[in-house]
Amino acid sequence: MSHEICTAIFRRLAQLDQSCSKDTPGNIWRKYIEPDFATTVLSNADPLTVQSIRTGFQEGTGVCNPASCRMWFIPAILPDGWAVYLFDMTRKRIIVLDPAVGPFGYSNQRVSMHEFVSNKLHAALFNCLHSFFSSWHCDSTN
Repeated sequence: MSHEICTAIFRRLAQLDQSCSKDTPGNIWRKYIEPDFATTVLSNADPLTVQSIRTGFQEGTGVCNPASCRMWFIPAILPDGWAVYLFDMTRKRIIVLDPAVGPFGYSNQRVSMHEFVSNKLHAALFNCLHSFFSSWHCDSTN
């Protein structure tokens, strides 16, 4: 599956989540971030200066408290395909969905690459959360 199809799927999932959650404000537990966030972060640019990223973080926050979002989905376009990084705020873990893994699991090189990418995304995500939502006192340790 190409990264364009992945992006379209995640945009549609985000739209469905927003349309289904209108009756229960503040109870959105998934937040989908556009792939341009990961592209910006992985190119060593500051995501706080990109208007589309600022808009994406604040989209839907009028009815949603970001602290109630348990899972943050960040698709990333990588040199050899795409992957999705899920930041589970409740369990404090990062889940990696990588269709390029194959039947024998992750190689050491692939694990190192995902650790590098997830560390950069983790730092940038919490930097954005601290900047955009000053009322949310979140901790990025562990």
